[in-house]
Amino acid sequence: MTKPAVPLRPGQAPASPRYLPIAPYQPCRSDSIRCPDIEKGTKNILFGSNQDRKNDHLDFLGSSTRQLIFGIGTHLTPEIIDELVSFIKVCRNLWHFELLFLDDGYHPDNHAKALTDDDIVKLAAACPNLRSIKLPATTQLGHRSLIAFCQHCPGLKHLEITTVADNKKLFVHETFFDEAMRHPSWAPQLKKIVLYAHCDSYQDRVHGPYLKHVRALSKRRPKLIIEFLRISPRVQSQLPVASADVIGA
Repeated sequence: MTKPAVPLRPGQAPASPRYLPIAPYQPCRSDSIRCPDIEKGTKNILFGSNQDRKNDHLDFLGSSTRQLIFGIGTHLTPEIIDELVSFIKVCRNLWHFELLFLDDGYHPDNHAKALTDDDIVKLAAACPNLRSIKLPATTQLGHRSLIAFCQHCPGLKHLEITTVADNKKLFVHETFFDEAMRHPSWAPQLKKIVLYAHCDSYQDRVHGPYLKHVRALSKRRPKLIIEFLRISPRVQSQLPVASADVIGA
């Protein structure tokens, strides 16, 4: 029960308010919440689905995490990227980032169509020690994403960004090849690039407007393999058919 207020006597000054001491701030750590940035975590992690990630990511992510894979039950969203980059130490120590993708008609939410260049630029800047990035099933990514990984990840060896079979957008950007050629110091250990190129015919593949830019980069980096993945849906099957053109090495 609250005590009634005591009236002040004439000439009496009000008492100074009493404040409780405030404990120093500790990021995302309490008795019930585990913070990946101040925990060691698990070295290699596979989240099979969005629900798995939601339930378990705080229990497994940590400063020792090197490999982060999202399974075929995953819909990779900007919100997932934003949360990941908020764990500064986790991202700083990552070596491998991958989305597993199975375009079989049974996993309609298994994609990364919502991701934009802005999301990927944030991811690349937060993960300077990445050695491998495999990001399939995208539809909105362009040369900014490719450049960001090369610019921010000096130890990068494998760069793979592709799309889905029903996407008709040409995911080949002359700007990326030109910038990579002009900056040989970017990702000097890069061994392989895998991209998507939608081609309606063999002539498109042989005489594509981007090929002269690709060849110029290949001459500047003779050990670099540049692979163009073409994905065509089968008529009698839901499974797509993938093939590739390889330039270099």
